[in-house]
Amino acid sequence: MKEVFFSDYLQKKAKNSLVVCVVWPVFAVALLLTGITTGVAVIFVSGVVTAMVAFLVAATNGSAYVTFRCGIRGEQVLRARLLSSGLDDKYTAYYNLPLSSYGREIRHRLHPRRSLRAFRL
Repeated sequence: MKEVFFSDYLQKKAKNSLVVCVVWPVFAVALLLTGITTGVAVIFVSGVVTAMVAFLVAATNGSAYVTFRCGIRGEQVLRARLLSSGLDDKYTAYYNLPLSSYGREIRHRLHPRRSLRAFRL
């Protein structure tokens, strides 16, 4: 079976969600430590507010990260299943085909000579 990969949309989205979940708490801790070491109350209060925002951002983007990772895992399972199915070279699997509307994409497409099967995950 031949394989063609078009994009890595889910990996990019998962990475962006993880970066957001990590950057906000690091920034909040940096502000808190700066406020504590300098003794400036405004910096300390800003750090506390930023920490609360960081927890909110992590709560919303953390669930998005888990969802994207589940999608990636599903793609890996489907790919392994296709590879282990013993299909010959007359089949081609297309992964992550972009659609023209709204940035969506078809995750997998298995294309034999005479018919077409698409899987939207």
